[in-house]
Amino acid sequence: MRTTANIHIPNAFEGLVSELFNGKLFGESDSTLAEQFYTYPPVNISESEHAFHIAILAPGRKKEDIKISLEKTTLTIRYEAPNTEAAEGIKIRKTEFGIKNFNRSFTISDAINTDSISAKYENGILHLELAKKEEVKIENKTIVIE
Repeated sequence: MRTTANIHIPNAFEGLVSELFNGKLFGESDSTLAEQFYTYPPVNISESEHAFHIAILAPGRKKEDIKISLEKTTLTIRYEAPNTEAAEGIKIRKTEFGIKNFNRSFTISDAINTDSISAKYENGILHLELAKKEEVKIENKTIVIE
């Protein structure tokens, strides 16, 4: 005898399945997953003993076109794609990929040494290192009463 069980699909998976079968996954909606990826690139954030590390997936860009700024407690990474047009005599028939502008901002805490923020772009990934401030060490001591 064969029995069936009710299976609950997690919400995130339901959304993906819904997008897949409703055509949103392949560009038939206002905002495709690819557009979201290129306008809001994925980020990994990790922490080590001495720093926070941000890795932004940004393939196909030139590091000269990526701008990083710090205004008060907001760290902003911005990319503006240069204008490119097809060469004379060439007609673009279909474009499925493109390098789009993006803008990502992060609020940083006062535990970050803003003078020591560094960045490098390597193999399509922008790596930022946000060094932590050295903790003010309070030494134990005895206070003499006068």
